[in-house]
Amino acid sequence: MNYLTRSTASELPQGVSEPGRGMVAKPLATIFWQRRWALALTFLLAMGGSVAYLAVAPRIYSSEARIYLEQAGPKILTETPGGLGRTDTYLYDQVELIKSTGILEAALQDPAVAGIRTFSGRQDAVSFLRDKLSVDVAKKASVLSVSFESPYREDPAPIVNSVVNAYLRSRSPSQAAAGDVLKVLEKERADRTVELAGLAKGLAEFKRTHPVLSYADDKNSNIVIQRLARLSDALTTAQLAALEAKSRYDSAQALAHDASKIRELIGAQHANTGSAESKSMLDTLRGQLYALQAQLASVRMSVPPGSKTIRSIEATIEELQARIVAVEQEYVAAYLAALEQEQQRRTKEFQDIQTAFEAQQKEATTLNATAAEFARLSAESNRAEKLCDLLDGRIKELQLGRSAGTLNVSVLEAGVVPGRPSKPSKPLVLAVGAALGLFLGMGLAMWRDRMDQRMWSAVEIQTITGMPVLGVVPHLGGKSAPALGQQTHCDPLSDMAEAVRSVRATIQYAAAQDLTKTIAVTSPAPSAGKSTFTANLAIALARIGRRVLVLDADLRNPSQHIIFQAPDTGGLAHAINSLEQAQAFIFRTEIKHLDLLLAGTQSATAVELLTTSGFARLLERLAKDYDHVLVDSPPLGPVSDARVLAALCGMTILVVRADQSLRSDCQAARDSLQGVGANVLGVVINDAPPRTQRYSGYDNNWSRYQAQNQLARVARAETVKNDTSVGPTARLGTP
Repeated sequence: MNYLTRSTASELPQGVSEPGRGMVAKPLATIFWQRRWALALTFLLAMGGSVAYLAVAPRIYSSEARIYLEQAGPKILTETPGGLGRTDTYLYDQVELIKSTGILEAALQDPAVAGIRTFSGRQDAVSFLRDKLSVDVAKKASVLSVSFESPYREDPAPIVNSVVNAYLRSRSPSQAAAGDVLKVLEKERADRTVELAGLAKGLAEFKRTHPVLSYADDKNSNIVIQRLARLSDALTTAQLAALEAKSRYDSAQALAHDASKIRELIGAQHANTGSAESKSMLDTLRGQLYALQAQLASVRMSVPPGSKTIRSIEATIEELQARIVAVEQEYVAAYLAALEQEQQRRTKEFQDIQTAFEAQQKEATTLNATAAEFARLSAESNRAEKLCDLLDGRIKELQLGRSAGTLNVSVLEAGVVPGRPSKPSKPLVLAVGAALGLFLGMGLAMWRDRMDQRMWSAVEIQTITGMPVLGVVPHLGGKSAPALGQQTHCDPLSDMAEAVRSVRATIQYAAAQDLTKTIAVTSPAPSAGKSTFTANLAIALARIGRRVLVLDADLRNPSQHIIFQAPDTGGLAHAINSLEQAQAFIFRTEIKHLDLLLAGTQSATAVELLTTSGFARLLERLAKDYDHVLVDSPPLGPVSDARVLAALCGMTILVVRADQSLRSDCQAARDSLQGVGANVLGVVINDAPPRTQRYSGYDNNWSRYQAQNQLARVARAETVKNDTSVGPTARLGTP
């Protein structure tokens, strides 16, 4: 397919690929505007669904009570988590306390809660209350919010108030119990202090009486007793080491008598035997054994069983296995000898320490009985001192707990019977419905735009067809077929006339004259307005003095006789059959230089008629008699007539209908014209909607121009008045 006029890459709008190479990406705003009715319908349906949900959804009522908690006394600042004050977590501790089983059971026993409908038929009312009760900590305030939801309007308030009252009642007993414990501990501490003072006085007196027995190290222990203790510890360690050595020796000896465990023993303890040479020899023998076993397996695949070679290899393998067993026995014997030596060494060490311990023990038993009394007094004094320290710490903890951990609880707001339901929330439901409807509508609009095959702009048409746009013919509604077909003649200053003249200029200056002798006008599908455009283009060419013939070659659905209101008594079929008398079937219209050859009788075998040599000769003769022969061709999609005509004519113009022609039809039309080698001048967009920017790059909106400059309209009228191409009115008839 050849293009007589081409748009260069620089002429294409930014972001558009080379013609015929891809799709045009629409802005989202354009998609939403084109699909605004689908978007609006989806939005209204979503809002209707939200209103319906609000009408049928069950009403939930909620009541809330607010509690203020303040720690009494000064706040205790601790650097370690979990300090005595616990100022960071006490609110959350109270939340768990409120939802505890004891408080909830006490709340359910309140007479105000008994018999309410919320708990009717509930087997485990405590668990149900815990699940439905909400206790929240306020941000940046020591306030707890206790709330409860119920489908019954009168129930939430008494439930919330009962829970708050049960919590308040639980605070008093705990504070009283803490005071009682503190009194007991203080009395005990006083008694232990007196006892400690007596013990300290007795110990000091005993030291003054027996100065020899008071020698001690820093730990206040007698030197003899201390040495005895160290020997006792060493004796215990030596005894454990001796037992461990004996255990290892016995275990190894038991494994040595089990043939299946020898290799395991060697693998685990080979480093302790010191027999490096035996280990190396054992590894060498095992390597040779593995090699012979692999060789035997390979030989058995090629040599029959019982052969001399196999017997020789098997004998060698048995010899190696015997040597390995001997080396392993030697290896185990060396390992057992090492373990036996270790056992003997540990046993002797134990015996030496035991002898020293017994000697020291005898020395300790010879001490004066007063040493034992001294040790008893020291132990009693230490015990009393530690007990006093523990009592002091516990008393301080309870005192801090009473001053810093005790909470003053006050009810800021009690629960009241709600005046209106808390759920469903009308603003929230409507907002969600609006957002959902908007997003679904946008998704539906984008989906419909993706599925819609119609083309919505001149740029998209140019990209899909791969053809330059010659002009855009605006929409003219409310007119008959003759009025639309002769719009350029009846109203030369109309938008349609100006659009047709732009195509005429392209034919005049952008194409070779020999190719414009025969021009086929076709469309991708029916109802594109090609016949109307053909008639107006013929009128525009005739007005500049060109001799023009309109050839209605749409034999299946002719329409030129309706546009020019000509009697369809004979036409193309008769002219082909009577080539010498073809002039008899040509009618001269009332427009000067414009003639018409009608289709004549409709035919279902039009393609056979058009492919005859007679039609080709007729077209050649008409091209000699006229400056331009405009062939009104059938659409490319339904039949093959248009492809035949496009191949025979010197030039082809494709007419598409704005916002109606499909991408698939235009692509198929492009491929059909390319398949027959047609010379395509370009594409004309017909019936473009007014006041739109989608076709503004090619549209000459003369209505706005006339409103802005009336003088230009007058000048244009004078030009038309002096146009010599308009001759006197004549009736249709034979030449």
